[in-house]
Order: sequence, then C-alpha cells, then structure tokens
Amino acid sequence: MRVGLVCHRYPPFVGGLERHVYNLVHGLRETGIETTVFTTQLPQKANSDEDIFEFRAIQLPAGGYYFWPRFLSSRTLRKIRDMDIIHSFSATMFAPLATLAWSRLLRVPSVLTATYHPIQFTPHTRARGVYDSVTLKRIVKGHDRIIVHSDVELEALEDAVPSFDHGRTRKIEHASDILSVRKSSLELRKRFGQDSKLILIVGRIDYFKGFDEVVEAVRSLRRQDVNATLVHVGPRENWYSEASHIDSNNNEFIHSLGHVPEAALAAADAECDVTVVPSRFEAFGFVAVESLLLGTPVISTPTGIMREIIKDGKNGTLYQPGDVNSLTSKLNHYLSQTSRDTTIKAPLISVEKYGNPRREIDDLMSVYKEIARRGCWS
Repeated sequence: MRVGLVCHRYPPFVGGLERHVYNLVHGLRETGIETTVFTTQLPQKANSDEDIFEFRAIQLPAGGYYFWPRFLSSRTLRKIRDMDIIHSFSATMFAPLATLAWSRLLRVPSVLTATYHPIQFTPHTRARGVYDSVTLKRIVKGHDRIIVHSDVELEALEDAVPSFDHGRTRKIEHASDILSVRKSSLELRKRFGQDSKLILIVGRIDYFKGFDEVVEAVRSLRRQDVNATLVHVGPRENWYSEASHIDSNNNEFIHSLGHVPEAALAAADAECDVTVVPSRFEAFGFVAVESLLLGTPVISTPTGIMREIIKDGKNGTLYQPGDVNSLTSKLNHYLSQTSRDTTIKAPLISVEKYGNPRREIDDLMSVYKEIARRGCWS
C-alpha cells in the first residue's frame, strides 16, 4: 500500500503538526507501508523529490504557506496518481482542499486528520467564520474518512458542519515515543540554581501560543519572591513581536534553548518542575502528553486533548486563556509542591495508551484497510 501524507511544511518543528507526520511516517514504514510526504516547504539544502530522513518527501511546485497555485499541475498529478490513499492533515489552510481535489479528480480515496478548533482571541475571527461557513463543510463531507484526536475536535466539527456524518469519523488518540528516546541531561538545575523553580514552555513564540501570558505570570511570581525561571524550547518565529519577550533586558528570567534535538526536549521535560501549555488553540497537544509521560505536571488551557488527559489536582490543572491571575495562582501552587529532585518521576498518564506509538499506527492502519476493502469512494 502506498500512502501520500500531505502537510504544509517539512521537516518537523518542535511540538508541531509536522512532527506528528514525521512520527507516523516512521511507524507506517515499519508495517511495510510505502509513504511519501507532499509539502510546499522542504529544508533549504534539499531538492525536490529528494529522500529526507530515509524516506520520500516531495516538494510541490508551489509557494507559500497558505496558497499552492500549481497543485493541479500535470507533474503533481502524476505523483499523486501513484498513491493508493491520500492523507491530509489540518482542516484549515490549503492542504485539505488540494487533497480533496486530487481525490475527486484521480479517484484516489482520501483521509483527513481534522485538527480543527474554534479560535477565539484572534484577529482572524471574521475570516475564519467565512471559511467555516463556505469551505469547511465541503472538506469534511468530501473526504472518505475523518480522524479526530479528541472530543473537543469532534464537538467543534459537529457545531460547524451541518448533518455531520459520524459514520465516517474515527477517534484515534495520538501517542509519543518520548520514553524510548535516548537519555540526555541539560543540567538545568546546575545552570539556573538548585533553588530555581523551572517552568517549561514548548513551541514557536507567537500570539496563538499564549507566550505573552506566561511571561506576565512568571514576572508576577518573581514579584512575590518566587525564584521562577521560564525555559523555552522551540523556534523563535517573530509573530506579533512576541520574540521581544526573550530579547528584552527586563526579562532576564527567560531562557530560550532554541530548536533542540528530541533528546534535549525529553531532558527539558524531565528536569523542569511544571510545563505550561497556554495555547489559545492547540491541534495535538504533544507537549502535554510528553511532559506527563515524563512525570512533569501540566498547566494548560482547555483546548485540544487537554480536557481529556489532564486530571485536575492529580497531574495538572486547566485555566482559561487570558486569565493571567489564575495562571499565576496555579503556577504558584504547583511550584510550591515540587521537590528539588526531578531526576526520578513516575508517569502521570497512561503509558500504554499515550506512550505506545504502535497502538496509534495500528488504529490508523485499520482506517486505511477499511477504505481499501470498500473499493469505492465518495
């Protein structure tokens, strides 16, 4: 079986959608599935049609994160025609639209992982409303199977798409192999002091990720004589001038490790006292899952899978986006409960369910095989 995976940019970014695709590619390969990644952005050192990370990644003859002007070129169609299934990720932007067009034109069955959530606190609210009413229902109804990762995604699609078809929908919780990553150490305690309270935030620095609210909360903690240090892992994309939070001389309590290897990410998860996921919307929630697997409690907004994996008072807690006072209070509570010894932690979430990538691959394979058995598409 040959499966084409369609995403916006590749290779993976820390904590992002593409990282999930990257993990799926390796998992599917182990089952004998031939995979090809279709994307508009490859590494600068890579050429189109080049093998990336020991598997096939093809750069489409198009440009831009939002717009792929030549997705129907004869060259692209020839490559898509070789696929038995096309699997697109994200219910917004252009990837699912391109996938739907390919599926209809070439009679290739399609799967959509619908990472969809209602977005609040965003300057794009009006545009998103137009998109939902005009385009989203066509995308969702047009794909042969819809995959969601949380009840939040499912509820959002039910609200946005009239006559939502549950028969085509499969819920597959994502899993991480973070527990099998080789051991590493960042020695954060040695670097920032044994008495320092370490708060981890993972992902790009931009408006949608809520980085500004965490900075404000940590500053408030320090005014209360809490020796808190904010450790950032991820790319420093300067959206809405959020990166200025790190560059400011007044924010000496913020330290960015940048885009680090997976071993260093696992070390940061294990060595910090608490992880904050302040996203105003979140697609997968990898950051929270991996922190909990490594025994670090999570404070998060109630987005994505967070409402399902975070048990209040047991492995973390939730707060509403924009409520910095609540975030500050919850951080203070959890930081006061943590011990200085963070070297040995028990998982705070089911390892069998969320730490077993093979389980997710098996669930995904069942979707592919179901489509293959049917032999007919929408």
